[in-house]
Amino acid sequence: MEIEKYKEKGFVLIMAIILIVLISSAIFCYYVKYIKLKRRCKKDIQKNKAYYIANAGLEMFYSALIQIVCTTIDTRGTPDRDKSDLP
Repeated sequence: MEIEKYKEKGFVLIMAIILIVLISSAIFCYYVKYIKLKRRCKKDIQKNKAYYIANAGLEMFYSALIQIVCTTIDTRGTPDRDKSDLP
């Protein structure tokens, strides 16, 4: 009988250790996935910010270009031409 009690206690101890290892590994895997997702989100946000900044700069460039061309046309009646274009 005493041997059976020791076997049962040993079995319970082994099962508890296995259960702790499984739960710890599951928590570790979840944490690693969370960290990777967080890093990916930060990179995506930085890419989006860069895209919108570049897009805004491009819009400003085109609006300035159009404004310069329109101003030149209004003041002289025709856009500026190089002297080489004249006959």
